[in-house]
Amino acid sequence: MTVASAQQVTSVHITVQKEVPFGQSVKVIGGHPNLGEWNLDNALPMEWSEGNVWRADVDLPAGEWEFK
Repeated sequence: MTVASAQQVTSVHITVQKEVPFGQSVKVIGGHPNLGEWNLDNALPMEWSEGNVWRADVDLPAGEWEFK
């Protein structure tokens, strides 16, 4: 019998201020499936808001995750 341990999940809020040309977007990519596993086609899209501020929220297991 296998007992699965509950993994703690943390909600991460990512905010970036970046002006990009009209029609382009900003995405977050990283080493977790919720961040696209370094595959740009699966990267997390960010939402634009006033002042060229881009935001994204993602749930990740507790620990260290690389992203850019």
